[in-house]
Amino acid sequence: MADPPLSEVPVLILGESHSTAISRAIDATHDDSLVSIDVRIGSDASKINFDLFKLYNPNKLVLAFGGTEHNIIGMIEGEPKFDFLWPPFEDFDTERTLVPAAVIEEVLRWRMQSGVIRALRVREHFDCPAYVLAPPPPFLEIDGKTILPKAFSELFEAGIAPAPIRRKLYAMQCTLMKSIYKEHGIAFITAPPKTRDKDGFLHRKFWGRDPTHGNQHYGRILIQHLNDALELDAKSPGKKANV
Repeated sequence: MADPPLSEVPVLILGESHSTAISRAIDATHDDSLVSIDVRIGSDASKINFDLFKLYNPNKLVLAFGGTEHNIIGMIEGEPKFDFLWPPFEDFDTERTLVPAAVIEEVLRWRMQSGVIRALRVREHFDCPAYVLAPPPPFLEIDGKTILPKAFSELFEAGIAPAPIRRKLYAMQCTLMKSIYKEHGIAFITAPPKTRDKDGFLHRKFWGRDPTHGNQHYGRILIQHLNDALELDAKSPGKKANV
């Protein structure tokens, strides 16, 4: 039996955990300008269920894979405690061990590799313009009520690395994303400026289940940001795929 006809959609957003905030925001808007799918649902070891999006024919594709690598590398204090230089941020803690930025960049690039590979595999299925979406900005600080991702729970006793260092790691990751994806003809879209404070940290009201993910409110702002970046009709917030 022949496959059903392809479903035309202005923007298809494919990704992993960071696509959840978009999906939840789309659920609340009941529009059909955007479709957002977490490709891991029902997937095998590849972490991509191609059946989830094989019947979509988007005008534009947005990729939201990986994203938390900067947290994996630097959210929890290391040993020795380190700092590095990364313009335009000029801050440096002289009581910490200086690590060359090139070393951290290499480690971060290695951590990002698997997410990039998955994103490019997905991109191969479409011939429309493609974009990659930056992850949510780093948080400033936590309190006693903060819930961290389970992956960090056993390390929490080491403490959270200072915010200025985590901000530089995030900036480094965004720079790497822009460079890596540009090589494949994929443009970079920043995180929404409205979600960040004057120093570049994620406002507390936009935290998701933990401070490394955005919530539904973040998703709403992000949808508007995508509307602007992709020159869409701002009155069409989007739609979550029925998967």
